[in-house]
Amino acid sequence: MGVNWQAHQLLLGECKWGEQAIDKQTVRELLEKRGPRIIGKMGIDENLWQVTYLFFARSGFTPAAQAYGQKMGIWLVDLEQMMAVLDRAA
Repeated sequence: MGVNWQAHQLLLGECKWGEQAIDKQTVRELLEKRGPRIIGKMGIDENLWQVTYLFFARSGFTPAAQAYGQKMGIWLVDLEQMMAVLDRAA
């Protein structure tokens, strides 16, 4: 989680490091269940904040998860993408 209190921006993410591609239901749970629970515990009004969701997965995402993530504006990052960014930064 990353918070910018002044700009009212919140980054909520989750990392899955298993050997199976992440499915749509797992991504959906972050957006519909875990995210709102965290936001509620923080005591902020989600309507007044920019909330961005981010998912990291070693084994990537199923096509259904990718389509859902794109539709809902969730960043889906797999190991290959992470390594490419790290290689450029080195």
